[in-house]
Amino acid sequence: MLSGDYYVMDAFWFDPDSGYRTWKKPNWPEGPDRSEMRVRHSMVYGILGKCKTKASRKTIHLDEFLMERLREHLSRTPYNQPDDWVFASPRSNGKKPFTTGSLNRWHLRPAAKRAGIDGPVGWHTLRRTFATLMIENGENVKVVQELMRHANSKLTLDAYAQSTTNAKRHAQRRIIEQVIPSLSSIPLTTSTVVQ
Repeated sequence: MLSGDYYVMDAFWFDPDSGYRTWKKPNWPEGPDRSEMRVRHSMVYGILGKCKTKASRKTIHLDEFLMERLREHLSRTPYNQPDDWVFASPRSNGKKPFTTGSLNRWHLRPAAKRAGIDGPVGWHTLRRTFATLMIENGENVKVVQELMRHANSKLTLDAYAQSTTNAKRHAQRRIIEQVIPSLSSIPLTTSTVVQ
């Protein structure tokens, strides 16, 4: 769906899948299998500072797939030293990270438009999709909260995750089957319409 240089592609892969945000400055991979990162700084509105919360500073544990993507990124980027931004902007010669505004404007929104997606699409659209899919897949809310690096699960559930139509129908069906067991033999379809 997305086009553009590898920096942008890697940033889009990395953020929603790990809960990492491109504007945070982590240490490069560490730990026994080099699959962990720690965030050290945050850049907000172009100003470098400390991370907002304790949750923002916690270790990021990376999936093997994400580690492979990160290794590929590190092998291609000239900005791969311990003090460099993971997704450094070539426009600033690596002195600053990509901003979400530029990623949205020049890459995400045009890609969404090409894919036939109308309406507002932004960086947080990816994060909300990530949270929603994790919850729908039955992941523990605490796990989703920590992967997204939120300070509390209320933020994860109230601002990011959404219940899906399919999940709502299945929840209703389970209750109905408890009350009227004979309905358990009737298949649940997504096209059932109540008039």
